[in-house]
Amino acid sequence: MRKVYGVGVNNFHGAISLNGVHIREYKIWTEMLRRCYSIGIKVNRPSYTNCIVDDWLLDFSNFYKFARDQIGFFDRDSNGKSFHLDKDILGNGKLYSTETICFIPPEINAFKTNRKSTKGEYPIGVLFHKASGKLISQITVNSTKKYLGVFDNPYDAFSAYKVEKEKQSKFLAEKYKPVIDPRVYQALIDYEVNIDD
Repeated sequence: MRKVYGVGVNNFHGAISLNGVHIREYKIWTEMLRRCYSIGIKVNRPSYTNCIVDDWLLDFSNFYKFARDQIGFFDRDSNGKSFHLDKDILGNGKLYSTETICFIPPEINAFKTNRKSTKGEYPIGVLFHKASGKLISQITVNSTKKYLGVFDNPYDAFSAYKVEKEKQSKFLAEKYKPVIDPRVYQALIDYEVNIDD
């Protein structure tokens, strides 16, 4: 049997496509495998280097049953967008497993995205403003940049970012509490930003 991305086994006893379109479960499974085992993606998305999928989930039949049992799998946000598969909130960011996979609203997925590789020489949330020669702090909320102020040193600028980011995490936890896994809710409540993030 030919393996998907060299590792995935599709022995599912049902249709994986309807009218020529793959079912959602199969799309999510193959995308998860692609992120971990496609050589091309690791060149363009280095954050996926060393990512792996737990052996049990390499079998599509197992993944299909598991995914459909997860809180949020069938949910959509107020814009009609399906919840996203995530491995970072409940794990270390490198392993897709039954303990680390959850389904979260796109807004939470965008919130938790770490842009560490593009942050530059200053802490996360801090930028140098050429015109003033000072540092500014800003955060992105709902795809919109929110200005937090001008600072003389990176630590004060980062502190402003940290306060706002952690506040936003708690806001999202409460906003989505009725529809997210309780473990995700708690992770958002407990979320802390570190200067090395």
